[in-house]
Amino acid sequence: MPPLSIGAAVNWQGTPDRNTDYATSLAAALADPLEQSRATGALVIGYGPDGPGRAYSLAQELDTYLPVAQVMTVDLNHQAVSILDEGRWSDPEPVADATDFALRLDRVAPAADRDAMIQRYAPLPQPTYSVATPAQRAAIQDTLPSQRVAMVVERLDAIAAPRSDVGPGPRAAAAHAIVSDKTVRDGVITQSVDRTDRTEALLQLYRGAPQAYRGDLATVAGVTDYLTNQGSASATAILEHADRTGPNAGLAELTRTAIDAGVPPERMKTDPARIQAAVERADENHRAQQRRAAGSPTNPRAAVQQPPTGTDGPRRPRPAADTGPGVSR
Repeated sequence: MPPLSIGAAVNWQGTPDRNTDYATSLAAALADPLEQSRATGALVIGYGPDGPGRAYSLAQELDTYLPVAQVMTVDLNHQAVSILDEGRWSDPEPVADATDFALRLDRVAPAADRDAMIQRYAPLPQPTYSVATPAQRAAIQDTLPSQRVAMVVERLDAIAAPRSDVGPGPRAAAAHAIVSDKTVRDGVITQSVDRTDRTEALLQLYRGAPQAYRGDLATVAGVTDYLTNQGSASATAILEHADRTGPNAGLAELTRTAIDAGVPPERMKTDPARIQAAVERADENHRAQQRRAAGSPTNPRAAVQQPPTGTDGPRRPRPAADTGPGVSR
């Protein structure tokens, strides 16, 4: 399982000769959220011409609160990384791009400043896929909720894979399955929590979503990010784009309130067994709905089984209306 992580982007103002003073206050400010997140180590990255000195100073101060696993500095202009080893900086090592850098760190490449971080969690300028087609929607509605959860999780794993080639059609189907049923939504969140790869894939699915899906998927991505990464900065940035009204607005607002109140993400997690039981109940409701539909007089197969008019043969009761298992749209 990929490690949990919490990120903080700091816009460091001031002169290099005040590195130590600022690093002391900054480390103290980070101590409480680090403790709440149950972090076990720190990775310190400095940017810009003053990055090496500031990264070193902050690492020295943070080490009083938790072990610092690695200290590095990034030269964005020359796409190079230097690593601090036993008090000395290594020679700059070229890095092809941010993706390569992220793979070396086994995590998402950190943002250079707060604006860059916020932009990373905003929707893309243009959607990368459209809403599901009528045929896709009908096929999704015809499958069991548990099958929809499995389909979405499989797509998320494919999206998260290196050099992913998941096309617009599969992304649209996965997005529609999530936003059209709360039980499926909860099942997907549960199977993505504590999986940074699936959490990142949900982020990609939301960022590239068409307007019709964007707000709902922002809720799912934001909640999963909050529970997985044990922090609030990225989740808050994502939830800024979540719907304020609609079927997922309550979940988004609950998460925002928890973040503002400093509630540890662990307390917000739902027992996976409870979610699994809800999915199983939804499956049973779906099967029952299909059975009732199969016995409806409007069903051609059922129509030939109806007794002729005027006979005393048994009559099948008219089925009650059923909106399906937790359908929200």
